Parts: sequence; C-alpha cells; structure tokens
Amino acid sequence: MTQNGTPATPIFTQCPGCKERRVVSTATHTVVGAEARDSAGVPVYHACPVEAFPFPAGMDRVFHVKGLKATLAPEKRCDGKCANSGAPVCKCSCGGAAHGVGLIPTQITN
Repeated sequence: MTQNGTPATPIFTQCPGCKERRVVSTATHTVVGAEARDSAGVPVYHACPVEAFPFPAGMDRVFHVKGLKATLAPEKRCDGKCANSGAPVCKCSCGGAAHGVGLIPTQITN
C-alpha cells in the first residue's frame, strides 16, 4: 500500500488500560498528539476490559501511539517475526524498515 507514491509505514498503538496493541498505516491514519486518527478524525479505540481510573471496564479507550525504537543489528536476520510484530521495538538487520509491515491492514477493492 502506498500514500502519494510513498510506501505506507506502520503506526504502532497501544491501549493504556489493557495494553492491547494495534498497528495501523500512514496511508490511512495520521498522528495527532498521542493518537492515530483516520481521515474522518476518529482515533483508534476499543471498549477496554480493564477498570482503571478514570475509565470503568467496558468504556471506550483511545490507543496511544508508540514510537518505533529500531536498532540495526546486521548479524540478526530479518524475518517474518519482525514483519509481523506489533511491539514497537526492532533489533535486526532491517533496522526497523520492515518492522510491523505485515500487520498493516490492506484494503480490498472490487
């Protein structure tokens, strides 16, 4: 998937309550403050099962963007584990270039 001819990159997000992770794409979302929002301005969120102040269990909770921390490690081969990782930490030969790309949702067109 590309955005204006540029390959889409993953945006890593995490619920502050239950710590569930979701990966979205720069082709469909932009980062606004600590949130990833779609073209309609809707942030990534879910009904969190964890009760934590100020949110009771089951209330919608907005996911926070987590920046990718990449370390180039030429001796560690980049593989599917890296491409399909939802964690925002990469330590392999890709230096973060392929990290999480397998989790970017694809759009199906008819």
